[in-house]
Amino acid sequence: GKSSFDVVIKLKNDNYKVSGLIAIFTYDFNISKENAENNNIKFYTLTDYNILLEEALRMKYISDKDLQLLKEWRKAPEKWGK
Repeated sequence: GKSSFDVVIKLKNDNYKVSGLIAIFTYDFNISKENAENNNIKFYTLTDYNILLEEALRMKYISDKDLQLLKEWRKAPEKWGK
């Protein structure tokens, strides 16, 4: 997330060569994509939120109704729980 990009940007500003950022998981929020693009950082992940949801549905951990709710949360998580 943001803290990972903050570290990469700090390292680059301190003249370290940074090849990119690797993460196990991403929610794939727009801010992550923007941070990568705006700071010329290659960003790789092993999996993401959509794959997690697909697998949870396939394994019957969540229902179709849950899937729709979780997709809605992903669009604007900051608005939830208030």
